[in-house]
Amino acid sequence: MKRLKIVPPVLLMFIMIFISACSNHNSDAVQSYKTVIHSDLLLVNYNKNDLVRDADVIIRGIVKTQVVKKDFDHFPVTDTTIVVKKVYKGTPEQEVIVRTKGGQLEDTLHVPQNDAIPQFKKQDDVIVFLTNQTGDRPDKDQLGYYVVGQIQGKFDVVKNKHLEGVKVEEYGFRLKELQDQIKVITIENENNPPK
Repeated sequence: MKRLKIVPPVLLMFIMIFISACSNHNSDAVQSYKTVIHSDLLLVNYNKNDLVRDADVIIRGIVKTQVVKKDFDHFPVTDTTIVVKKVYKGTPEQEVIVRTKGGQLEDTLHVPQNDAIPQFKKQDDVIVFLTNQTGDRPDKDQLGYYVVGQIQGKFDVVKNKHLEGVKVEEYGFRLKELQDQIKVITIENENNPPK
């Protein structure tokens, strides 16, 4: 008796799997396969003094283009071109290229930890703290800049009035006073060098 109660559900399950496999057989043939890479990032906490000190360039600009390509590890990265409107620190060109991890290519999708990577969209008005320190990477001569502190070093300018970003409140950055704030922080950094 017990055997009869078990067989019908098992038989029903096999029939459902068989029907499902038959109905999906044709759609599998047309699907393309991509390698999907998920990555976690270690996000070092930056205070405003670290951010200003480690930035070679601090600019305000408009996002012009984004191009996804493979880096030396063959993972997708996104190069974002920003047209410089104002320079707060450094001597950048009229356009800077900022590299961030992640992106989608024909055969690969790289999805980094989203809350750590700065996100850019065409026509965004942004302020970014950038470094050109690329280390010993084999492709270091092909790179422009990275955002200092990842998402901590990127701020959106909203309606030309105020800044939005993950640490804008903690840093106390205000759009109209940012140049003066950076000058004060630079003097503080010169008087208190890192140990």
